Amino acid sequence: MIDIPTAVTNAEAVELSSLASGKTVLEAGALLGHSTVTLALTAKHVVSVDPHEGYPEHDPRPTLQPFLDNLTRCGVRDKVTVCIGTHEDVFPYLDEDTFDLVFLDLTGRYEDTWDAMQRAIPLLTVTGVLAVHDCGHPEWPGVQQAVREFAEDTGIEPRLVDRLAVFRPYL
Repeated sequence: MIDIPTAVTNAEAVELSSLASGKTVLEAGALLGHSTVTLALTAKHVVSVDPHEGYPEHDPRPTLQPFLDNLTRCGVRDKVTVCIGTHEDVFPYLDEDTFDLVFLDLTGRYEDTWDAMQRAIPLLTVTGVLAVHDCGHPEWPGVQQAVREFAEDTGIEPRLVDRLAVFRPYL
């Protein structure tokens, strides 16, 4: 059990761990690092993107040092490349067709989720998996809307594990 506060359920963590096994992973939205550690424990490598400003509207606070401390404490710091910024800041600088798994756990807003999903598409390998957290969360209806529209646009129905929408395989 990873002792880091999180909204990721045990079933979601098991799914993320399985999806990441031996893979190159891109994570957008890390906060204190629970999902990062979950992914890194089984992944080949994780690129983690987060501005590390907490929840700017509800609980603004720096999260970088606790995040790094959690990675070190859990023994995965060497498997994680930390990128400080939003997905808009960082994704354009990442190589296309690089990631086997993209995990998005962002602001809960439709615009951010939709934009990140669109920007993630070219970053995925041909067999890459896209996973989006908070789908169906009552406080973040925008996530479910973005996931629904993405499914309609691609013709791929996500598999739901609690509030984790998994698009597998992407193509």
